[in-house]
Amino acid sequence: MYSLPRGVDAERELANILWNKGFAVIRGPASGAGTRRRFQPDLVIIKSGKVAVIEVKRTSELPVYIRPEQVLGLSEFAKRAGAQAFIAVRLKGRKWLFFRLDEVKTTRRGGFKVEGKGIDLNGFIVDVLGFKKLTDFM
Repeated sequence: MYSLPRGVDAERELANILWNKGFAVIRGPASGAGTRRRFQPDLVIIKSGKVAVIEVKRTSELPVYIRPEQVLGLSEFAKRAGAQAFIAVRLKGRKWLFFRLDEVKTTRRGGFKVEGKGIDLNGFIVDVLGFKKLTDFM
């Protein structure tokens, strides 16, 4: 039986979570296939006119190393779209963590990595994207 690559599973999982939380979600065509001439983020999410682009990673522990073309491509795509850019990390057996693109660090070899606490899913939706919880209005 054929099983999907781990990254694809994580992209679909996050897309479903965000869709169920009321976001419009687009998964990049051929995401992860390495056949593109232009960079496309793994996910584009939109709600109430706010746009975020996300590169999804799945791993067992931090730090997560990211290829330079992914970070630079995500930055350029976000700039063109007027979007916020994030790296979303699904740690094995744990919650999702989100990192703003400006939190990505350069490695000694010229690559990139994310490490640290990150922002959990609720923090990402409420604090980062500026959506309030229902209890904020009560």
